[in-house]
Amino acid sequence: MLENDPQFQRLSPERQQLIREHLRQWNAMTPEQKERIRQREEILGGLSPAQRQEARDLLPEWRSLTPGRRQAVMVAFRHLRDLPPDQRRAYLDSQYVREEFSPHERDILEGMNKLMADSPRAASGAAAPNASNGLEGQGPLNRFPELRDLTPERRQAVLKAFWHLRDLSPDQRRSFLDGPRVQQMFSPREREILAGMNKSLANSPPAAPNTPNP
Repeated sequence: MLENDPQFQRLSPERQQLIREHLRQWNAMTPEQKERIRQREEILGGLSPAQRQEARDLLPEWRSLTPGRRQAVMVAFRHLRDLPPDQRRAYLDSQYVREEFSPHERDILEGMNKLMADSPRAASGAAAPNASNGLEGQGPLNRFPELRDLTPERRQAVLKAFWHLRDLSPDQRRSFLDGPRVQQMFSPREREILAGMNKSLANSPPAAPNTPNP
C-alpha cells in the first residue's frame, strides 16, 4: 500500500525506510500492546512538550497496573477530560472514585488531572467537548445507581460501552445496543442498564472527537 502512495514516494529513502520499520514493529505487536500505545497517545494528546515530559514520568505508574485496571483508569480519564474544569475536583473526590480506585490509582488520576489543568487547551478557556453528554459533576454510581448491582469488573465494562455510545449518533446507538457484540458480551441485566443509560443521552449529538496531536 505504501508503494502506491504518492506522498510516501515523495519522501527521502531514509524517511521511507524509517516508516517501513515503524510499520513492521507495529504489525508485530500484540493487540494489547497496540491498545496500550493508543491509550498512551490519548493521554499525551494536546499537551505541550514540557507537559509531555511530565506525563512520561507518570506513564510508568499507569503501565504498572494490570490491563484491567489500566482500562479502568482510562475510562475515568476520558470522563475527567470531558468535564468542565470546575467539575473535575468534585468527580475526583466523589464516592464513586474512592470506591472504584485504589490510592495508587487515584494518585495517577490526580496527576492526569493536573496535566489537563495546566494544558494549553485549559489555559485558553476552551470548553470541554460536549460535557453535557457526560456524567456531569457527579459520579456514575450517583447518576446510575443500578451500576451498584454489578461487580467492579462488569461495571467498568458497562461504563466503557456507555462511553462508546456517547460517540455515536442516536440511530447508531440503537444499532450498537441491538448488535451481536453487545448481545454476546453483556448479560440481560447489563443490557437493561445500558438501555437506561442510553435513554439518558436522549437525542443528544455524538460527543466531539478528541484527536491527539502527533
